[in-house]
Amino acid sequence: MTYSVRNIVIALVLAAVAAGLVILYTGNVKKQAHDSQQNVTVVVAKSAISAGSPVKELIDTGAFETRQVVQRDVVPGAYTSIDSLNKDLATAGPVTAGSQITPSMFTEGTSAPIGAQISGTMRAIQVAYNPNRVLDGTLHAGDHVDIIVEFTVQSSKNNSQYGTQDASRVLMTNIQVLSTKADGVAATALTADSDTTGGNGSDDGNQGAAMILAIPQDQLANFDLAREKGSLWYVLRPTTGAQDANTTVATPCSVLGAGLSLTQIKTYLPVCIAKGN
Repeated sequence: MTYSVRNIVIALVLAAVAAGLVILYTGNVKKQAHDSQQNVTVVVAKSAISAGSPVKELIDTGAFETRQVVQRDVVPGAYTSIDSLNKDLATAGPVTAGSQITPSMFTEGTSAPIGAQISGTMRAIQVAYNPNRVLDGTLHAGDHVDIIVEFTVQSSKNNSQYGTQDASRVLMTNIQVLSTKADGVAATALTADSDTTGGNGSDDGNQGAAMILAIPQDQLANFDLAREKGSLWYVLRPTTGAQDANTTVATPCSVLGAGLSLTQIKTYLPVCIAKGN
């Protein structure tokens, strides 16, 4: 075989291989394009769903439906069957109408056992207070609260130059309410435990409107001391977009002296000057 003939043969073989690769590539592209046009069943929300909605109630009320969409439009992880939804969960945030439903949209629901609603270092603790202190009738399972504590502080030394001092501050933020006597998995038991006869309740957690909170383990000691020796109030946080300001400590002098000049404080609140406040 001459040199020229050999080169021609090699060129023909390479051309055949290239043609085969082009045909194979074209076939794969066509197959992928075809697959992307295939219809797939997914679960979607019929209408807008609010945060904290129990999945069981949503299923019972027909809040979900299945819909056919092309493969390329399927959201990763989207459910393909309503029966595959976990009825013990609740929506973690608002769900817009028509959204494909995925596992990331859900969190532990208020109908799940208390032990299933906490994990890691979170601990569940039950308390009961005057209904006004715990927003009784307003607060619901799944809400988040900030906790305010008020103490009367005095020096541990005898004959101290410092007298007693009242002080208040935000003790904890973003504490989850696991159940109240109105709703949540423990509602029935809490209703039985709570003072439902219109009494004022007590600040030591023994009487009044009961609820169960999720407290981080490293804050339990602070919470227990504040519960036993101070006065606690619970304030509701926004459902979405909650923000926290800088922590401050309020005293009678800081409250009454806010916005006053030094001359005014000396005139009206000389005790605060004496205390160095």
